[in-house]
Amino acid sequence: MPEIILLQSSHFREVTASFLEKSGINVTKPDFVKLQTILAAFSKIPYENVSKIIRYNSLISTKQEVFRLPDTLWHDYQRYSLGGTCFSLTYFLQTILENCGYHCYPVSADMKWGKHVHCAIVVCLEGQNWLCDPGYLLHEPLLLDNMERKIYRTETQGVMISYDLNRYNLATFQGNQINWRYSFNDIPCEQSEFVKWWLQSFGEPTMKGICLTRQEKHGMIYVHNNYFREVNAMGIKKRRVEQNWIGNIVDIFGIPADMLQDAYEITRKYRSSNETR
Repeated sequence: MPEIILLQSSHFREVTASFLEKSGINVTKPDFVKLQTILAAFSKIPYENVSKIIRYNSLISTKQEVFRLPDTLWHDYQRYSLGGTCFSLTYFLQTILENCGYHCYPVSADMKWGKHVHCAIVVCLEGQNWLCDPGYLLHEPLLLDNMERKIYRTETQGVMISYDLNRYNLATFQGNQINWRYSFNDIPCEQSEFVKWWLQSFGEPTMKGICLTRQEKHGMIYVHNNYFREVNAMGIKKRRVEQNWIGNIVDIFGIPADMLQDAYEITRKYRSSNETR
């Protein structure tokens, strides 16, 4: 598949203007309060790989562009309640912030199952660097401090950022349970590298089943096929839905049932083909 050169943020000024208008945001100057407001509005866009699976499956034979750029992502969110995965969400957020006058850049991150499999945005503001992670639907900027550990709390969980051996580590926690999520260097990811890791993401394990996450008013819901996990101030509720689980996803996310069914069938065939090899 040929390398795809991303457009500049200036090409998505109309998309940025539409996002700001729909979100009721007026950015007169790129300050910290407006950054918080933008992230809070952006976190309403769900993390989901349904759109990625369908798009890749429909274009792979013709080797056309597989990336869902900001104009496509924003259109699909408004029409189908779709969102994106970490790379498409990060690039969309980057274009919004840059069009609003913020200085920012993407960083690639390593997780337990691979290197450069996650990404986020670092915003340089008021002499400090702030991590903004739309892939984890974090709706607050997180200060990067290489001298001391930083802890942030939401209604449902805590987020901890520490620094060790020239890398930042991000972990989430609830009560006494701490889960390491990823690590990264605070070094700008060049566009060619970002394109490379984005293309690589189409072959990752995350494409083997449909996965969705959405920030709720008082918590968060995570879905992997028929497995549902809801997190709120009362704790964690896990359940498997054996019948009409796609209907349950439709009720929660609003994504059309035929899209969910198509994506699931694609992943099911993919898993079956790998098992027979």
